[in-house]
Amino acid sequence: MKLTFIDGEENYQVIENIEARENSIFKDQYVVADKIFNDLMKKGNSRKYCNVLAFCGDRGSGKTSCMMSFIKQRVDVDNSNCFSLPVIDPSFFDENHNIVELVIGQMYAEVQDQKGANNNYNSDVRDDLIILFNSVMIYLKYLAKPDQKENYYDGLQELEALSVGLKLQQEIQQLFGKFLEYVNKETLVITIDDLDLNTNGAYIMAEHVRKYLTNEKSIILLSVKIEQLIDAVDITIQREQNGKSLESYEMAVKYVTKLIPVSSRVNMPGLEEYCNKELSYTFKNDDGQELNEDYHSVKEAVTHSIFWKTGYLFYNSKGRSSLIVPSTLRSLRQLLHMLHGMSLRDKTKPEEHKQNQRQFKRYFFNTWVQQLDIKERRIAQRIANLSSDTSFNKSVLANLSTLSILSENNNFRPLLDPANYSHNVSLGDVMNVLEYLSQNENDKQLQMLVFFIRSVYSIKLYESYDYVTEDINKNLYPENENAVGEIYSSDAIFEHTNNIQRVVNGQYFNFALNSVLPPQLVEGAEPQSRDRRLINGDELIKSIKELGSNRKPEEEVYQTKFRLMEFFMLTVSHLVNIKKRTDNWDAKSNSAIPSYMMPFNSGAKNMVFDILAPFYNLLNTRATYSRFDSHFCPTADDVTIYDFASQQKWSLLNFIQRKNGRNANDYDDEKHASLSDIVIRNAEVLSALMELIRVNRFKGYSSLNVKCIEEFYDSIRNSRMRTYPRSHDERPYEISFSFLSAFHDLLEECNQDDFDNIYGRKLNVKNIVEELFPSQSYAQSTILNTLSTALKDVYKKLSRQEWKQLFPKDQRHKRDHIIEIINHTQRN
Repeated sequence: MKLTFIDGEENYQVIENIEARENSIFKDQYVVADKIFNDLMKKGNSRKYCNVLAFCGDRGSGKTSCMMSFIKQRVDVDNSNCFSLPVIDPSFFDENHNIVELVIGQMYAEVQDQKGANNNYNSDVRDDLIILFNSVMIYLKYLAKPDQKENYYDGLQELEALSVGLKLQQEIQQLFGKFLEYVNKETLVITIDDLDLNTNGAYIMAEHVRKYLTNEKSIILLSVKIEQLIDAVDITIQREQNGKSLESYEMAVKYVTKLIPVSSRVNMPGLEEYCNKELSYTFKNDDGQELNEDYHSVKEAVTHSIFWKTGYLFYNSKGRSSLIVPSTLRSLRQLLHMLHGMSLRDKTKPEEHKQNQRQFKRYFFNTWVQQLDIKERRIAQRIANLSSDTSFNKSVLANLSTLSILSENNNFRPLLDPANYSHNVSLGDVMNVLEYLSQNENDKQLQMLVFFIRSVYSIKLYESYDYVTEDINKNLYPENENAVGEIYSSDAIFEHTNNIQRVVNGQYFNFALNSVLPPQLVEGAEPQSRDRRLINGDELIKSIKELGSNRKPEEEVYQTKFRLMEFFMLTVSHLVNIKKRTDNWDAKSNSAIPSYMMPFNSGAKNMVFDILAPFYNLLNTRATYSRFDSHFCPTADDVTIYDFASQQKWSLLNFIQRKNGRNANDYDDEKHASLSDIVIRNAEVLSALMELIRVNRFKGYSSLNVKCIEEFYDSIRNSRMRTYPRSHDERPYEISFSFLSAFHDLLEECNQDDFDNIYGRKLNVKNIVEELFPSQSYAQSTILNTLSTALKDVYKKLSRQEWKQLFPKDQRHKRDHIIEIINHTQRN
């Protein structure tokens, strides 16, 4: 079934005729409504308690359009036995006018309009009908508020008010019967739109419907949000009881269930019921010609249109649609209308493109967030208003730290420390926190907040990439162009960092040791991590010095050695100050200097190899290579190691640029094509890649280090993820990190011994556990605190409760026993 949305119909009721049923989004709802309506008609005089057919759903779910379409198809056309009154809108009610009066008024207006007219109405009963109108109106005065009763009757008449309710009900039933006799019909159809909309009067209206409009002569069609009606009744019950009652909500549920039984409800379709259906979006061009845009699904129409108009990527999965797809029909159609009104992205018209982006962000930051509860919405809006890129990650975490689920988790306490410097809080840190929060799938509000933050990152990453590639030669490695005498407030350390780097802040991925690759098992020694480890920095520096002082770029042996040095320059994350094995390798968050940007000067040898560091380091290869300039360049006037590598066709740097897997016609130059291949500019892609890495972790990898790393890069080179085609006519583009092919080729050809000479550092230190526990015995608290601070990766292998069971609290534990248990846990 293909749905059809017509551009321009998104802000008013869409009334479908009988021919539109088959391709209607409400096809199933019409079938259910038919059954309920037929049952009500068949019961006739035996129907005593329920005469309601309710169209139920959230605001904007289409319940009014569905109800009005059903009336047009069924009541006005198919069923000649029904007389339908005009639709009643309760939002216009006030303290002096109630729903019964309005229904009676509509009936009387029909009689007056037909006075003397040439029609098929039964004029013989008109006089009796007028008498009944008058009688009902007298009884209606008794429905007035208590403080108004004195305007209508004296003290004696007040006694009559005690039984007026029953009499009024009987009189209204007689009036309905006589009116139907007058119009030559059998059933009166009363239609009420949004019964719950008038929150203060919803309960009174519901009571009037229940007491006075429920009879065998009428059928009531109404649209309602059941949850809101229950809340309105609940509030009234609480008010009457002068305080909140624990049972008031249950009473409200029972009341609404009796008024509108479940069997009488037509529930509007949720997004999951139509998001996978084909969609034809109909519109008129400037010449008035009607055209169609066809999509494989409703959810595709949203995400593809966003991409084609703004460049922002939102992904649907097979099991669910992206949260950017509106959950109500009205919001969906309004978003599609907004997107349709935008021009397609055109590189030659950058201002139009940026205007599209601004318009979408206004929608996302101001309209989409209204789905969030007040607490989550305030966090989202504060994050949306952040401006600084370098401090963005820290500010996001500061806002998230107000959530109890994080503030109560000790594992994130060091990361959330306000003393941390902004430039040391990375995108990888934030992604870890978001991944943790996303595991709480039962909290829908939290899931939407996580989606919002990831989407903000996707927007920032894409815009940063867009800015850099607009003038890649100027913006990839920015130069300080400030005029003489101008105050330059930015730290000199950041003057050569580009916009993408400032969002990522050092690392895309922050992972625990051995979570990417299985450790290297060495007989008689503790396992050594292979995904992140300390390498022989002194050997790397020694080799770089030799290559710089004795340059022979024409020799094959020199080329092979140089490419291997490039590989390690690209996989070194940062420098650490290590005095003993127990010192932490992680970059210090409270350090005033960002270690991932500092040059590796003389004496620097404690370098951290990070198998995923190239994703950050290749964002600015000139800055990455320049960290080693002091060792390659004998003098300051000498050519830099980056410039030297750029000049050699055989260099790893040029291999990476050539192996970009991109269509050269789509990019300004090879450098732009290479950056497109390298840069992860979407948070959902980043999360999916990390998930792929976690899955691949348990595949069989070679025991040889160089082969193991080669196999790893091969496993993520083709991600099997797809992004959207650039237009309707193109095929989806498969996301692949083709630059990793250059790493594969290098590792395949390099000498194992040369590789391990740098990669396979062996520290001449005592066993780490022996260093941590030099005394003869320890209490439980000391053991656990030491583990959680000095051996984080081992500590995380077990829960705190499991560690407590291994080291009971009521005794002291001997040193040998502690070492044995920890080493055993570390190996497994």
